[in-house]
Amino acid sequence: IIGTEMFSSAIRLIISNRVIGLLMILSLLVNFSIFILFLVKIGFRQNIPLHYNVYFSIDLMGDWYQLLVIPLFGLLVILINQSIVTFVYLKERMLAYFLTGSTLAIQILLLSASLAIIWLNT
Repeated sequence: IIGTEMFSSAIRLIISNRVIGLLMILSLLVNFSIFILFLVKIGFRQNIPLHYNVYFSIDLMGDWYQLLVIPLFGLLVILINQSIVTFVYLKERMLAYFLTGSTLAIQILLLSASLAIIWLNT
């Protein structure tokens, strides 16, 4: 029951505050686009390069499902930050805005890392 109360208060916060709502929706869209990009551009291949090192070239190979760690980590960041925002919003609004904005910034960094991995695999 505590989880459902927190979830409903988080939804009310997103709906009532346009800035937080917009940033959270953009964060979720960027995270969802990472999932879609991986599935469309790389697919379900085996032995794909996962990491590139300037000195040693490709230094980590893996399967397609290992790529999903990046968007899953992004989703975890969204959930943790939104939970913190829900608790601190009434006392520290600027902190809530900062956390929500940093969530979007992290998603954009993960998108850029994902695009680099896609570029490495093409």
